[in-house]
Amino acid sequence: DEDWCGAGALDLSLVPAPLSKPAITGPARAGYTLSAQAGTWIGSGTRTVRWYAGSSHVTTGSTFRVPTALAGRSLSIRVAPTAAAFAPITSSSVARSIPRLTSRTSLSAPKSVKRSKRAKITVKVTVPGLARPTGKVTILDGTKRIKTVTLAAKHRGKVTITLPKLKKGKHRLKAVYAGTSQSLPSTSTTRSVRSR
Repeated sequence: DEDWCGAGALDLSLVPAPLSKPAITGPARAGYTLSAQAGTWIGSGTRTVRWYAGSSHVTTGSTFRVPTALAGRSLSIRVAPTAAAFAPITSSSVARSIPRLTSRTSLSAPKSVKRSKRAKITVKVTVPGLARPTGKVTILDGTKRIKTVTLAAKHRGKVTITLPKLKKGKHRLKAVYAGTSQSLPSTSTTRSVRSR
């Protein structure tokens, strides 16, 4: 009995299927706009492009401006037929890594301090694109760690630190910002403080 083979048979040549992988084009950096190339498909119809940061869906469309919040993450796209009478085939691109943001750390300190007093210094961390950088800041005296503090969002990138008492003599201080998953580490220039 061959009655099943008739006008209702599925023509597989009309089934949308990818022939090549989709791709992301453009500079993969925070603040830049990326474009999606859907790849080559067989079959008719339109395609839907979805953008993912890791496994999380972030938006849909042919272009995407990368926000600073995604620095340090990876981006990919998934393309599928917009409408299908059956479960659509999805094609995914190779992931593109978004670099972490650069940072700059500066330190201001008094030129001298009495041995009986605890010097106060100010550390400023600047991360273009982030108004409220966070992370650990370590103060070194030469190569010795003398203080570590947490830079919180409430500090807006600037924190005043009270140091332990310094022994008599010259001290070479610098601040080391550890960075985060979004921002790269950086180190300030060295400042000399004389304890008298």
